[in-house]
Amino acid sequence: MLDRTSIAAYFDYIRERSRMSMSAMLGPLKTKETVMALSQQYVFTDAEIRRIAPVEAGVYCLWDNNTVIYYGRAQGGSVTIESRLFDHKAGRSGPCTQGATHFSFERTTAPVSRERELLEDHKKLHNKLPRCNEVMP
Repeated sequence: MLDRTSIAAYFDYIRERSRMSMSAMLGPLKTKETVMALSQQYVFTDAEIRRIAPVEAGVYCLWDNNTVIYYGRAQGGSVTIESRLFDHKAGRSGPCTQGATHFSFERTTAPVSRERELLEDHKKLHNKLPRCNEVMP
């Protein structure tokens, strides 16, 4: 189990990587609008998903309290961040993610590469993937 200092350092690292990636993709004028702080967690309930999750393409993170258990992506069109979170909540993506306690997300037009980046960053920090991500895309 990570202590609060380790968790804070992880969030700082992810936040900085997110800024760099979005800045590289979108340029300096849009960076502040599009950066997601992965530390902004929402309770993983139907009501919160409906209230908070965007009906857009992007990446999302599922948590078990303060532990990241899954990074996923929503390609866009009919597959949105909201629809993917509802899939996980209903167990349509397997039992591992169904028991998540919280979620966070980031809108992006490049969900495949952003998901890969998040997984690579996680693996560098923890020497393993989140427990519900079996393989990197």
